[in-house]
Amino acid sequence: MSREDMEQEIKEHKFLEYGEHNNHLYGTSLDSIRDVIKQGKMCVLDCGPTALKILHNSSEFMPYVVFIAAPDMEQLKHLYHENRPLGTSRGI
Repeated sequence: MSREDMEQEIKEHKFLEYGEHNNHLYGTSLDSIRDVIKQGKMCVLDCGPTALKILHNSSEFMPYVVFIAAPDMEQLKHLYHENRPLGTSRGI
């Protein structure tokens, strides 16, 4: 898809999320989500709060939301040091 085409589809609200990295546009089109659903499959998305609000307020999509919170830093350090002998590490 050309940049111009994608910019037009963004204006037409055809993307759940979109962004730019290294001067390239990327995004998740609503049609791609619909295609997965039409195949009888579950579409797993890692999306931000704005996209989640769009999905939640839509009558078309019925999201099942899972929020995963990381442990606090002290617990992460403990887990790292506890499991370090089990494998190799490149330094965290």
